Amino acid sequence: MKKITRIDLENILTHIPDKKLHSLKLLLEKKKILKPNDIFTIKSKLKLTSEEFAYVKKILEKVSDVEAFLMNLELLKELEREQHKFSKNVRLVWSGPIFNEMADNTAPVIHEMVNSAKKTITIIGYWLWDEENVEEIIESLMSAAKKRNVKIRIIFNEADKKKRVGKKKKLTIKEYFMQYWKNIIAFPRIYTYNGKIHAKAWVVDSNQILITSANLTGRALERNLELGIKYKGSIAKDVDEIIDRLIEQKYIIYV
Repeated sequence: MKKITRIDLENILTHIPDKKLHSLKLLLEKKKILKPNDIFTIKSKLKLTSEEFAYVKKILEKVSDVEAFLMNLELLKELEREQHKFSKNVRLVWSGPIFNEMADNTAPVIHEMVNSAKKTITIIGYWLWDEENVEEIIESLMSAAKKRNVKIRIIFNEADKKKRVGKKKKLTIKEYFMQYWKNIIAFPRIYTYNGKIHAKAWVVDSNQILITSANLTGRALERNLELGIKYKGSIAKDVDEIIDRLIEQKYIIYV
């Protein structure tokens, strides 16, 4: 007897409606074993179309162990459910010179995440450069903090040192943000790391995260070729918890 392949199982899941597939499984579970005329009994009871019957007939002729067949079918169905869930929660994000229908652009994704924040935003970065599109993101952050009381923390490389953040500006990260905030109310907590930070990430409400090669600069947001992944799920919480532990153990220091 020929073996049942994954393609056989996928064909059944793809071409047989869920209601009919459920009835098929119940019928097979009840019968336990297959007899030569069972296939035609199934066609009649399930009211299969000719195309549906062709797929069912092909696979049932290969079945020697009904329980194993049903178990493999359910495992594959669960795998496809998980893959569908994963594909909904993961998105390619990029900056580049052309429109790409397979990816979202970096700056709009950051705005969308910030604007959706209800409780917390964690920003991890290496380099910042003062430009119009960066200012727009700062304004979104201020709005989230002041209007929705979102708690913001910013962990930046050498955040305690004065660095050039624009053509004429040499400021610490805290000084840079304060020139826009102009009010200590709802001001972000600024941290630095006692080593080097090269990671770039945005975490919102511990349930969505953007990990990206893009710095917080105009070039990175619009002109460079940058790549990243936006993910919705438990990994975002894991990253926030890692940052919490690093702060508790004073590897990440408040400035």
